[in-house]
Parts: sequence; structure tokens; C-alpha cells
Amino acid sequence: IWCSVYPTTLMFTRKLSDDIYLPAKYSIVLGLGDMLTGFVIGAVCKRVHNFSKLPTLTIGCISFSTAMTLVLLSTPTWSTTTPNDDGTLLIEPNFYLPLLIAFLFGIGDNCVNTSRTVICALILHEKRAQVFSISKFHQSLIGAVVMFLSPFFSVYVYFALMLGLGISSCELVFFYEANLEINKKVVSDFEKKVLRMRESRYDLLCAILLGLGQLCMFLGYDTQLTIVEPVVHSVHDRSPWRIDAHGGYYGLASCCIISTLANLAAPWALGILGSKYALLLGSSLFTLHIATFLYVHWIPYYLTSALLGFGYALFYTGHAAYTTEHSTKRTIERNSAVTWSLATVCMTIGGLVLLFTIKPPSEEEVALLMKNTTNVEHRSYRVYSDSEIRLMYGAFLAVAVCSNLIFAFIPTRAVNDSIAKVEDSRNGIAFGTNIKRTFSTMPEKYMIQLVPLFGYIGMAGCIWCSVYPTTLMFTKELSGYIYLPAYYSIGFGLSDMLMGFLIGAVCKRVRNFSKLPTLTIGCVSFTLAMILVLLSTPSWATMMPTDEETLVIEPNFYLPLLIAVLFGIGDNCVNTSRTVICALILHEKRAQVFSISKFHQ
Repeated sequence: IWCSVYPTTLMFTRKLSDDIYLPAKYSIVLGLGDMLTGFVIGAVCKRVHNFSKLPTLTIGCISFSTAMTLVLLSTPTWSTTTPNDDGTLLIEPNFYLPLLIAFLFGIGDNCVNTSRTVICALILHEKRAQVFSISKFHQSLIGAVVMFLSPFFSVYVYFALMLGLGISSCELVFFYEANLEINKKVVSDFEKKVLRMRESRYDLLCAILLGLGQLCMFLGYDTQLTIVEPVVHSVHDRSPWRIDAHGGYYGLASCCIISTLANLAAPWALGILGSKYALLLGSSLFTLHIATFLYVHWIPYYLTSALLGFGYALFYTGHAAYTTEHSTKRTIERNSAVTWSLATVCMTIGGLVLLFTIKPPSEEEVALLMKNTTNVEHRSYRVYSDSEIRLMYGAFLAVAVCSNLIFAFIPTRAVNDSIAKVEDSRNGIAFGTNIKRTFSTMPEKYMIQLVPLFGYIGMAGCIWCSVYPTTLMFTKELSGYIYLPAYYSIGFGLSDMLMGFLIGAVCKRVRNFSKLPTLTIGCVSFTLAMILVLLSTPSWATMMPTDEETLVIEPNFYLPLLIAVLFGIGDNCVNTSRTVICALILHEKRAQVFSISKFHQ
């Protein structure tokens, strides 16, 4: 960024392009900042022990983050790739600001490189040459990927990448330093405090962290599912060769197919990875899929959709294992409700993200979109521009990275008297043996009785997260409400979250409330929602823009919000009930039970 991308914006921004000496002055100031920082670090290291490790790295990351914030606020969005005179987000471009940014880049560059050199020199003494080689390998690889994708990256993408990588770098080095101290002291003071923590508070903390990680991961994924079909439809109308018109549905279908098969092997993978790393790897595949929307093309889209099937299987198997490792029979109902409630806030926050990233198109943008849209018949319906897609998915990507960080550092110690033990999930059962064990569990009486429930949850999820939201944009009477998908997500998320807290409160007073009573409430809520959908939605608005009449009720702005609330209530109820039931039956085959539930779903 500092050596190529940002200097390019200085020449591609019209208000700065007249100053032909600005790139030279930028280089001079950056070099001075870099050099002076080196002298300061050298002087301070004589007085402060280990200053060149985490403290120096932190200063560098803060300096880079400050510089990138100024870049974001003062640089036209697409001046990274093309000359333009677009407006900036907040600060008007001027001569002095690039020099300040150059100085901050210089400070950051010296700090992070000094820290990297010192750390690499002190770890793995017997393999020091390999350590430096590997560090440069990753540096070059990331540089190559970024430069290759630069024509498709706006300022927002670079800001999100730098901020996310900076935070993760500091956290990882912090835990590296902490681990060194743990090795010396056997158990750190922090670990002693955690070990003394009341079990009820500790397992609640684990449930909250699990819910927050799931929130960040699904904030991007579940929210984008509500618009993915119209988004892909818009891209297809402009460039039919890039992706199929119904790629949104086909991508989700391919994900479900792979997930169905992957769930059979998920318990085996759980035995190798453990719950924490199953969560981490699964969430990373979600992040990878969201990143492909920065430039929509059928090859990366369908490839990551297939990988997402593995991600789903890994994540939910790890999710179930982590929940049972950090819950007792007394707290499983509360923890499941809390985790699911926090996770479903994603729809509310995702709706807010849509509100701030969707803007009414100007007359010029409408004319350009209509000119570039090859499918004339559908021009009167909601169309997403490429810049609008990148802005939405760039925000989703930044939050998805946060989920990866949460799962990377989530605690692993099981609670006393937990339903499952951490060591039990690392049993090392062979792949073939595990597959046989999974298939042998399917004919169990309880599993056969639960098959309709698992299928019901799968069907309901497809409808509320993708099929019905698509009808909101494909129904002519509703297509003018460009913020309706955002309000739908907010309504769904709020009702889902509140229902989770309500279930958690009632479970303390009503025994087994989270089983059949909760499931019944969920089914009734889903049924009412589907009746309203049937009566108020054109028959084929699920797959194409249409102005057909509805069965009874005329489409209006408020009805989808009521349907969203009913869907949210139903979603929390049936998922909470499924989690509790699966956690309590067939204790010795718990991983297989959760795997089979996701297989049918």
C-alpha cells in the first residue's frame, strides 16, 4: 500500500495531479519518518527491556491504522485504479495531508519490520534461516495476491485489510509472548484467575464468546443470503458471461450438497482438530466465500460455495462440541439460548449495514445501469451496481475476519461436570471407523423420530434467509422500497434475539421448556408466517421479477416486517430445541448425532 497503491492515488486524484513534485516529496518524508523511527527504537531499546517486540509492533500497527484512516477519509474510492474526480468521504485532498500520511507510513514500516526481525531471530534458534525464509514467503505471497487483485480493490478494501491484519498481528504476538511466560511459570496469573472463576460464570463466558463469534461470521453470510439472488441477477444482466442468472440459488444448493456429504465425515475431522480449530477453520471458509463478491465471477463463486459446504459441516460440528464441553445438564438450556440469541443479532446488525451501504441511485447512475443491462425486460426492478456490491460485501468481509480472531483465541478448558469432555473429542478414531459409527447411528430409534425436525429446520432456513427475501425484490409493488431487505433483516434479528432471551428466562422456571414447548411455539410461528407469505406473494416471485397478482392480500411495506418477526421467533425456537435435544440423547455418540442432524438439514 505505502509503496504503490497510495502513491498511485496521488496521481489519479484530480485535485492532486497538478502537483508533479508530490510523489517525490512523499518519498522523502516517508524515508525520513522511517529513518528517525529507527534511531528512536535503537535508543529506547537500551532502556526498555523487549521494547522491540510487542511495544514496537503495536506502535507500528497504530501508525499504519491512523494513516489508513486518513487515506480512507481523504481519497476518492476508486482512485486506486483509475483517474477520477469523485468526492471523498470527509476530508478534501490537499498538499499537506499526503506528507503526514507518508510520515505515518514511515513510522509504521520501520516498527513492524524491526519487530518482525527481532521475533524471527529469537524463535526456533536451530531453524533461524528457515524462519526468516518462511516470513518472506508469506510476505511475498500476500503482496502478490494483493497486487494481482488491485484492479478490483477500492480504498475501503485496503482499509479493512490493513485494520484486520494489524489487530490480528498484535493479538497473535501478545499471545506468543504470553505463552513464553506460561512455559516459564507453568501457569500464568491469568490462568489461575480463570481456574478460580466460578464454573457458572466461566461457561456463560464461553457461551457468550461462541455467540459473538457466530454473530460476526453470520453477520455477513446470513445477511447477504437475503440479497444474493438479486445481486447475482444484477451482475448477470450486465455481464451474462460472468455468472448464471440464478447463481444465488445454485451456489446455495451446491453448498448444501457438499455439506450433506461432509457432515458424515465431520465427527472424524472433529477428533483431529478439536472443537476450537473446527470452529476456526469453518469460519475461515465463510470469510473466503464472502471475499469472492468483491468481484463476482462464476469460477471463484461456485468453488468457494462448494468449500463452504465443508465449512458448514466443520463449524456446526465444532459448535455443538464446544457447547457440550462448556455446559452441564443444568446450564445447557441457558447456554444454548444465549449463544443463539447473540448469534442472531447478526441479522439486525446486518440490516443496519445494508441501510448504510445501500443508497438511492442518482438519475445518471440509473441511466448507466439501464444502458449496461442486457435484459431489457427486467430493467424496472431492483438492480445492484458493482460499486454497491463491493461496498456491502467489503463491510461484511471486515466483520467476518473478526469472527476468525474470536475463534482463534476462544478458551478451550471444559467446565466441571460438562456434558462432554475436551479429551473425548480428541479420540483419534480412524476415518473408516467413524463413518461406520455415523451410519450405525442413523437407524437408532431416536434419530429416525427426529428426521422430520431436521428436514423442517433445513427447509425453513432456505425460505427465511433466501427464498422469501428474494420475492421482496422480484415483486414489482415492493421493488421500489430499496431499504425493505434491510428492515426485514433487522426485524428478523430482533425477534430472534428477544425470543432467545425469553426462552433462557423461562427455562429457569419451567422444566424442559426448551424441548417440546419451545419446538411447538416455533412450528406455530413458522406456519403463520408461511400462510401470510402464500396469501401476499405472487406465485413466481421466488425466481423472477413479476407483476402478477397475489392470492388474497396486496403486497405492502409492513407485511414483510410482520413475517420477518414470525420467522425470527420460529428460527430461534426450533434451533434451540434441536440443540438441547441432540445434546441429551445418545451421550456416547453425541458428535454423530449433531452430524446426522446437519446431514438431514
